[in-house]
Amino acid sequence: MIQMIDRVEGDLELVALQEVCMAILSELDTREVFRLITEKARMLINAETVAIPVISEDRSTITYEEAAGKNRDLLKGMSLPMSEGGLCAWVVKHRKPILTNSLWSDNRINRELVKKLNVNEAIVVPLVFKGKIIGGLAAFGKAGGGGFTDKDLKLLTIFASHAAIAIRNSRLFKKMEELKRFNENIIQSMEEGVVIVDAEGFITFVNPVFERLTGYKRDEVVGKRADFVLPGLERHSQDRYEINFKKKSGKEVHLLVSASPLRGAGGTLYVLVDITDMKREQEKLMERMLSYDIKRGNLYLVKEKNYERSRSILRDMINCGFKGMVLSRLPVAEARRIFGEGVACYWLSEYGEGEDTIKPEPEVVETRIREFVTRTSVVLVDRFDYLITLWGFRSALALLQKLRDLAYLSRAVILISVDPATLDEREANLLEKETRAVGVKGEAELTEELYALLSFVHEQNLKGVKPSYKDVTRKLGVTRTTARKRVKILLGKGLLVEERAGRNKFLSVSEKGKRLIF
Repeated sequence: MIQMIDRVEGDLELVALQEVCMAILSELDTREVFRLITEKARMLINAETVAIPVISEDRSTITYEEAAGKNRDLLKGMSLPMSEGGLCAWVVKHRKPILTNSLWSDNRINRELVKKLNVNEAIVVPLVFKGKIIGGLAAFGKAGGGGFTDKDLKLLTIFASHAAIAIRNSRLFKKMEELKRFNENIIQSMEEGVVIVDAEGFITFVNPVFERLTGYKRDEVVGKRADFVLPGLERHSQDRYEINFKKKSGKEVHLLVSASPLRGAGGTLYVLVDITDMKREQEKLMERMLSYDIKRGNLYLVKEKNYERSRSILRDMINCGFKGMVLSRLPVAEARRIFGEGVACYWLSEYGEGEDTIKPEPEVVETRIREFVTRTSVVLVDRFDYLITLWGFRSALALLQKLRDLAYLSRAVILISVDPATLDEREANLLEKETRAVGVKGEAELTEELYALLSFVHEQNLKGVKPSYKDVTRKLGVTRTTARKRVKILLGKGLLVEERAGRNKFLSVSEKGKRLIF
């Protein structure tokens, strides 16, 4: 049966993936970087063993520099000629990933090694930095049984791109530690931008890559305050963080910043990596994983009598890596129970108090949303009909028009939930002109007969009943054969779920089916 569009959920959501990536990027010791990569990757995709095969400079051998999990002692330190390197050697040579759950049927494997590993599942992805192959990231055996999935492959591929950066950075910093002093020649040759800021906050050095990243020449920035040239550079306590920066040309780029204190003379060395393309690809992946047809930079209208559909949309987006905020008439505790603990919830109340309460005034609502929105955020304004009643339609529409512009400029997603029964035809038309409707991806229109069947099952489910085939036949007034054919179509579309109890079969509507009904 076709399941819901694949999503990364629980502690393997994209948000968690980004946190894992930041963890490996926050370490500069090479051996610790390798250890963190294998451990975090193993937990990320629930693998028995994860190892890092690194190719030698002359490309003749691969060496498992580190491993984690069940077969760590077997793999760590093992060197093999490329001709005997199996799947890992093939991936390093061809720079293409491999996912297989039937190792023994693959003629590229090293059979002796696979026999010792005693597994039948593997994922191997290449580690590439700036077009140069470093090695690979290999997972062997799915913990708890079953096999690796395409979702595992996507996660490991994204993770590998961060791992390659971490390995590259740690190797460069290792060279600096070995020299035991700042060597300007190394900094000049780094493939990342470098800025040195003294203890007073003034820039004392930048390398040529910094000039290319920012558009500013050395003479334009040396001697200037760092927070003037690169706003946000010194406002973080972490060793690794991201900032948005506008180049001299006005183009916005996304930078990963690595900060290291300079002992002796004081000050800080900052390494800048342009991750704009990577962030865009991550954002595209997040959008592709959404079950709903939603694009960044838009304001959407959700017509509903209650919060069911907007909650479904919000949870779908959060499961795919978006950061969520809800402004609701529900008290905060109830809103968190409904929309999720990971969502920033605020109570729209004229009389409530506290930091989780927002006065239902147009300027206050607009300001709170403006302070929250980014390219990866989603905001839900629940019960917009309450604001219409409170302010009048003209003022509510004016706010809606501002929110539309705000969504576009910030590339965020804003959802407006409203009960259509509270609007007259003119008001509904005006709201629709300022907003978009939310669709479900990949859904074909159902025939009237199929929709009637789906609706009947849903109505019964709401009553706590799972109807049988016999119930469907009786309700719709069709033959048993016709009922079975229609149920089979809905099962195939992933809109119904069938459960067996002895010789009987009972039906319930899937989450995908509920979204279509909404």
